Amino acid sequence: MLELYHNINSVCAQKVRIALKEKGQEANDHILTLRGDQNDSEYLKLNPNGVVPTLVDDGQPIVESSLILYYIDDVFPDPPLMPKESRLRHRVRMYNKLIDEYLHNACTILTFATAFRPSFLKMPREAWLAQINKAPLKRRAEYKRSVIEHGLDSEFVMDAVGQHKKSCHGWRSRSRKARISPARHSPTPMLPLSPTSSGLSC
Repeated sequence: MLELYHNINSVCAQKVRIALKEKGQEANDHILTLRGDQNDSEYLKLNPNGVVPTLVDDGQPIVESSLILYYIDDVFPDPPLMPKESRLRHRVRMYNKLIDEYLHNACTILTFATAFRPSFLKMPREAWLAQINKAPLKRRAEYKRSVIEHGLDSEFVMDAVGQHKKSCHGWRSRSRKARISPARHSPTPMLPLSPTSSGLSC
């Protein structure tokens, strides 16, 4: 039986749940609040980065949401989520790479500067600092500390906005080219990707 450690609101976890549903697979739920339980020692044994989701298959933890998608498609090949044609498979992987390497960071910064900041500011500074500093990914902790303290005035915010604009512009351009170009292939089944993801690679 598969085990899935996740959070209901995590986009990284949502895309894994979508993939499992598409495959007709069930997983035992282990729901994390992400209010510090992701840094518990027992969970860090499964996922040393302290992020969700983590898929456990026959006792073996599988981490990184994009890689979990590929794993699910390999282990449960029907129905396939990936296209057969090599160039289209490359395109799927490229979208995943862009999300993991750019939009994860940008979305973490913007969501913490807006949605999560008010609840942290209700806590004593020492308390929220202690919670943030437990994160194994120290660069991620640095982003969070800055945006909790400075909000949209954080030094990281403008770059995050720029990453979103750049990514959206790039996707729109590719979509227009795809509509204009003659259809050479059948419609492409894509892995369930998120337009933005909350966190670093997760």
